[in-house]
Amino acid sequence: FTFLIKEEMPLVAVGFGAYVLLGKRDWKLGSGVIAAGLLSFFALISQVIPYFAEGRSYPYIAERYGAVGGSAAGILRTLVTDPARISASVLQPKKILFLFGIFGPVAGLSWVSGWAALVLLPTLGYLLLSSYEPQFSFTSQYSAPLVPLVIGTAILGLARAPIRFQPALAAVMVVSSLAFSWAFGYMPYSRKFDAGQFRTDAVRRVCAEVVGHRTRRACFRRNGTHQPPVRAALRLRLPVRGGAGCRMGGARLRGERLQPGEI
Repeated sequence: FTFLIKEEMPLVAVGFGAYVLLGKRDWKLGSGVIAAGLLSFFALISQVIPYFAEGRSYPYIAERYGAVGGSAAGILRTLVTDPARISASVLQPKKILFLFGIFGPVAGLSWVSGWAALVLLPTLGYLLLSSYEPQFSFTSQYSAPLVPLVIGTAILGLARAPIRFQPALAAVMVVSSLAFSWAFGYMPYSRKFDAGQFRTDAVRRVCAEVVGHRTRRACFRRNGTHQPPVRAALRLRLPVRGGAGCRMGGARLRGERLQPGEI
């Protein structure tokens, strides 16, 4: 069921299969995981997604990977016949900065984790070969599957270091994580942090946008009770937008006494 969360999840499994196959020398399990991952991926993009998209084909490989082949077979063909084209696609300034931001917090220890580093390759592959910029941005959701893999392999890399060096390397990781969090993150101590986004008027504005979107779609459940956004709108004294039923519900709810914490 994990594969149904996002269509690229089976490719993460392919990386684990490669690790089991080459690192653990378990040929049966490793090849089985690789085969299951690849079959699941192609089934999702060729059958499952088009089925729920009313027959429309999966567009993203052709759109985002056109420069390196435009299809799974085309990418493999380009990798074999024109590796310089693959290198040119990967070695772009923004993609190098992306790698710096992803592996910098763990001081690059993921790459000394031995065969375990194989689990990174499929995810890095589909992120770095893409021409769609959010996919190689560490501020978007696309790189989320990579984060636990980087942390996990960094731990293994630290464990492979000689024991006398491990405390120093752990300290380097802590300092590096804090430095990258300051430089690229949005924590209260980060250079990009903007306290103004937490002002009451800013919160009200964001809530108004969210509530407006949700209440336009549906203000009532089938049993007539209020959707949470309506209660949130009234608590924040925001206009409740929607149909006649929504306005009637808003008027009725204004006469109710909301309990502390009730949204």
